Amino acid sequence: MKLLPSLVLAGFCVLAFMAPVATAQADDQQKLETFLKDKQLPNVSAPVELPSVEAIRDANGLYTQKWVGESFLDLREDLADATKAGKRLLVVFEQKGCIYCKKFHTEILSKKYINDYVRDNFVLLQINLWGDKEVIDFDGTPVTEKKLAGRWGVVNTPTAFFMPEKVAKDSKKSGRQLAVFPAFFPGAFGPLTTFDTFTWVKIKGYETGLGFQRFHIRRLKERGLG
Repeated sequence: MKLLPSLVLAGFCVLAFMAPVATAQADDQQKLETFLKDKQLPNVSAPVELPSVEAIRDANGLYTQKWVGESFLDLREDLADATKAGKRLLVVFEQKGCIYCKKFHTEILSKKYINDYVRDNFVLLQINLWGDKEVIDFDGTPVTEKKLAGRWGVVNTPTAFFMPEKVAKDSKKSGRQLAVFPAFFPGAFGPLTTFDTFTWVKIKGYETGLGFQRFHIRRLKERGLG
């Protein structure tokens, strides 16, 4: 006889807990809509299959893109050059034989609408996980590529870091500490997830404090996929 009142009480407790959660979710959704109101999002409601963009291989056996330029690997200079060009710097750690690195270039960036967007809005800087080239980190420390990977805590590839538009000249922070968007693994994502990630960084969605997933779900619904 005592079971029914207990169940009723439990039900009220669940409802009392769910109410503020639902309110918070609604508030976050409204915050996202307000943020996106004046943003120009790429019009890819239904991506069409255009001729694919072929990747190339560099001297180290890494997959890359024809438009990826040479760098002296002073990350502070690379950042300044990217910002001057109106683009964002993306540092990607890759390695020879990595199946996800290959997928990133041959299955994700091979799609023209993604390739065009990345090329137009980002500077892609590739770091060889096992490379011996000298790199100057954002805090001015010179290290080899492989030591930079350890410094940034990189284990899996490809691991990508989106950098801020500016870094103080006297910064004492490494790139991992400065990244504006958590490291992600583009080769493990599908094309639309990767594309929406680049879009989220381009419009500085990370400044809202909202999670990327909410934005991605919204974009999928716009495409009729959610």
